Amino acid sequence: MGKRILLVDDEADIRAIYKKIIETGGYEVATAKSGVEALEKMSTFKPHLVVLDIMMPEMDGWEVAQRIRKKNNELPIIMLTIKGEIEDKVKSVEEAGANRHLTKPVERSILISSIQALLDEL
Repeated sequence: MGKRILLVDDEADIRAIYKKIIETGGYEVATAKSGVEALEKMSTFKPHLVVLDIMMPEMDGWEVAQRIRKKNNELPIIMLTIKGEIEDKVKSVEEAGANRHLTKPVERSILISSIQALLDEL
């Protein structure tokens, strides 16, 4: 397997779909169903990139991204969410520190090329 991707989404079927898509790109994928679980997996899985939903219970994706940024300013983060308004995109990138904001549903090729582009920058 190639680089490690942590996929975070509270919906099991969405996690399964995007996990399969990302794996077809040649990546090793671990999943988390919450922001809390994602932060716990960060130290053991050591992802090269995080794909993160915004709308989750307990802790939203923006807060998770901010917490990741406090510990690691270099780790690429892609927000993958149904929230597609300009304000959401600005908040993802400028306030939460994400590298990209993609709106669900996203084409397989767009997701894989976004992951690859961010990993190529490392």
